[in-house]
Amino acid sequence: MSKHPQPPQAPANAHIERAIQLLGSGVELASVLDRSPQFVSQLRKGERPVPQDLCPLIEKATKGEVTCEQLLGNVQWYRVRDKSWPHPAGRPLVDVAASAQQA
Repeated sequence: MSKHPQPPQAPANAHIERAIQLLGSGVELASVLDRSPQFVSQLRKGERPVPQDLCPLIEKATKGEVTCEQLLGNVQWYRVRDKSWPHPAGRPLVDVAASAQQA
């Protein structure tokens, strides 16, 4: 056992950590995503990537505080105007044509 306490490790996925803070707990985020708390823990630790289809759920649950672009910056996201969506630019959509061209 070390005599010197280790500083807390920063989460591997700070955006998931932010979503957890905004929602109050990992269990609440798991509920929003219809996934297990263990799944959310793996996302937080960076042990698994955030699936594309969950990004809009996280964005909506966090009222736009955590965006799809932050969660998956390597994906080409487009916005469709939607006044009911919390992000001012609208609902996020994936550009599947761009994804197909990159493959």
